[in-house]
Amino acid sequence: MHDFTRRSLPLILVFDISVALASGQTDIREYDVRAGDVSDSSRIEQPQRVTVPVINTSADYSRYMRAARLAQILALLQPLKGSVSQYHSEYGEWPSSLEQIDIEPGQLVDGQLLDGVRLGNNGRIIALLSEVFGRGRVFVLEPNAVTGGTHTRWECVTNLNMKTYRGPGIPECAQQQHIRTD
Repeated sequence: MHDFTRRSLPLILVFDISVALASGQTDIREYDVRAGDVSDSSRIEQPQRVTVPVINTSADYSRYMRAARLAQILALLQPLKGSVSQYHSEYGEWPSSLEQIDIEPGQLVDGQLLDGVRLGNNGRIIALLSEVFGRGRVFVLEPNAVTGGTHTRWECVTNLNMKTYRGPGIPECAQQQHIRTD
């Protein structure tokens, strides 16, 4: 027979703090997680907050995957936004082509989510989305110089149904059926 009372056993305590229901979104559960040692309560760590999306149905999973794809597009465009902003702060005008900011036109195309990226009038970043998003879908980021041109605020316009793309890191976008791609 073993004496288990003297052994130090790891302990993980998980407390379900809240369930936040957001209309049209996946449930979000927040947990406080503490880890420590059963035999020495002074060695129990401070709680860490962990947020976990709870996917209840295939519709939730589909919505989550759509939002993840769009977030991937936004991540691909992030360096381009920085280059466009930097060009504007250096030259006082928006670039009109990718070549002006030393980016090859095919450099941002990933072959799965983006069919093409180009610059339009006034530094507009025009992302031509692949058929994964549906035929003819476009995502446009429009720069606006603020604070005397030292900062850029970006707004987006798209012909995607943004209600189906809600998720963390996805901005609110103006929806338009017909988008100028110049």
